[in-house]
Amino acid sequence: MHAQESATRVVYDLHQFMGAMGMTLEFPLHLWTYRLKALLSELNGRGGQAQAVAEHCFADD
Repeated sequence: MHAQESATRVVYDLHQFMGAMGMTLEFPLHLWTYRLKALLSELNGRGGQAQAVAEHCFADD
């Protein structure tokens, strides 16, 4: 969860630093942006991912 939050902030800051270059084909930042969005949407977003981790780590055996 911490890595996702950090990656989201880093990608946002990189887009700000690069200006319009972040979404052009000459600069690969758009690839990382789309990968991040795909990862964030897996398992129903951050809440679903946190729930899956909690169920895995604290499962009753």
